[in-house]
Amino acid sequence: MRIIGIDPGKAGGIAALGDVNSTIEAMKMPDTERDIWELIYGLRIQPTFAYIEEVHAAPGNGVSSMFTFGMGYGGLRMALIAAGI
Repeated sequence: MRIIGIDPGKAGGIAALGDVNSTIEAMKMPDTERDIWELIYGLRIQPTFAYIEEVHAAPGNGVSSMFTFGMGYGGLRMALIAAGI
């Protein structure tokens, strides 16, 4: 079984624990949606579970930056669903 932990956001990252070698992998958040998809798809083995950090808007965050963050968060969720995780 593999467990994936995701810290969403441009400065976030993805960590994966557990596979045939029992290794821990930590990667910075990829820059593009395609790169995110390829990383998540490559991490999947069955069964795999993923956890995404619960995040909220903070006072002072601009509307544009929150929209961009929300798009990235939704893209991560969709990548996990598409990979069957």
